[in-house]
Amino acid sequence: DIKGSIRFLERFWYLAAEKCVLAEPIQFDAAAEEQLIKRMHRAIKAISDDMGNYKFNTAVAKLMGWQNELYVAPAGIRPVIWHQIIGTFAELLSPIAPFVTEAVWQELLGHSTSIHEQD
Repeated sequence: DIKGSIRFLERFWYLAAEKCVLAEPIQFDAAAEEQLIKRMHRAIKAISDDMGNYKFNTAVAKLMGWQNELYVAPAGIRPVIWHQIIGTFAELLSPIAPFVTEAVWQELLGHSTSIHEQD
């Protein structure tokens, strides 16, 4: 429903805002970073396949699942990794929520070009 969609987009905005302003961790967790990056690549594959096959509902469901995993990610992840993950999430979400992802892309991630110009 509409409330669920709004909640999903608000959670994305707050996740991006929280993770884009993190200070460098005192000790970073290389294993946790590796797991997040692997999960990101699996999400890219699965969501891109769904979008290419016009399965938008399942693509959104996979984005929601990935977002839930990001919320419980362990501490010790460097900001550069979070920027990569949030940027990838925004790129995957951009065909579905163009205005929110554009705002995250430019305001929170600091890009000067449009998210919609990315490959």
